[in-house]
Amino acid sequence: MELLIDVCLVMLGTSMRIGEVLALRKQDVVVDGDLTRVKVQGTISETKKYGIIRQSVPKRERQIRSIVAPRFAARVLRRRVVEYQENTEDLLFPTRRGTPRSTHNIGRLMRGFREQNAEQLEALGIDLATFSTRAFRKTAATTVFASTEIELARLLLGHARAETTFAHYIKPNLDVPGITADVLDARYPFADLEGADGGSPTLADRYQ
Repeated sequence: MELLIDVCLVMLGTSMRIGEVLALRKQDVVVDGDLTRVKVQGTISETKKYGIIRQSVPKRERQIRSIVAPRFAARVLRRRVVEYQENTEDLLFPTRRGTPRSTHNIGRLMRGFREQNAEQLEALGIDLATFSTRAFRKTAATTVFASTEIELARLLLGHARAETTFAHYIKPNLDVPGITADVLDARYPFADLEGADGGSPTLADRYQ
């Protein structure tokens, strides 16, 4: 369970792909005082010839990036570095044999968690059909976009184009910000007026 929680927290804090998280090495985590930066420069692949391997670039080379981790993800990464056990790839999330871990392994853990906690998850309003490791990556991007801009979400995800980010990873916000009401109230201050009889203003009152 700790493995699944750690991986999900890192995904939520960095919007990294599951393969990118499992490919993290101790040297990819750079601690500078209170700042923890994680370098995304690899992923996990499964090949017929070599089996499960760590490749030295992400899905595409242009997706190499460096991300400042929020505190909750930084705490996981720092602990993993401290608890690191030597393995040939310097991996932070290796198997017990010290080999690269399959993304399918985490997928199985996630499915097991979902099945065991289905009732509680549904009570929280979580759609079980979409509750997967990818959901954490999407949630991180949507959260960043909602508070900043699409360009930052694009950089976090490692996308080449903002169109890809918006089309596949950003959950549309159906709630129009209340500032629109403030703007309209300021421009058309009808609510500050009272009619001659103390009731709602008449058309004549509004245009006096």
